[in-house]
Amino acid sequence: MQQIDTLTVLNRLAQDYFSFVPIEYRKYCILNSQVCQEVLRHFNIASFLLPAQLWGVTDENNFVVGFVGSNPEAGIWDGHVVCATNDYIFDASVFHLRDNYALDVPDVVLAERFKLPTHAIARRNLHDRLRLWWHEAPSVPQQYPVLEDIGMVRVLSWPLIDHLEQIFLVPSEPSTRAAA
Repeated sequence: MQQIDTLTVLNRLAQDYFSFVPIEYRKYCILNSQVCQEVLRHFNIASFLLPAQLWGVTDENNFVVGFVGSNPEAGIWDGHVVCATNDYIFDASVFHLRDNYALDVPDVVLAERFKLPTHAIARRNLHDRLRLWWHEAPSVPQQYPVLEDIGMVRVLSWPLIDHLEQIFLVPSEPSTRAAA
């Protein structure tokens, strides 16, 4: 399979993500990160799941998602995770900032990772009054999420993979994904 530029794939994935993944999954950071990773894997782009704290920063306040010390109900993880490459993070669950704090955030955010050794992973300025920051997850028990069912991840990723193949691959090149 031909190598496609990572940023090109991530930008298009961010643009089209919730056209193929049901919007009701925008709160499921583990699932969204795994779907992104599955899509990137298909295109031979190395990626990994990265636990992170998501901060929405305004001039007046800081709003935090993940690892805030809450006692969530059974089956809910007090954390946040993104799909990362060496250079970028992909977060399709920033909706928590809109839902919990009424911040005006998009459904998907792509950000460039910092190149310096630091606890801050990335920053994305959305507009004059709102910036998003991703910080390393604190060292706490259950820092790493329990992964979602791989079958569900694949079912959600296949339509995205097919869509992106139509955009990025030569039309005569058959899909390398096995039939379900």
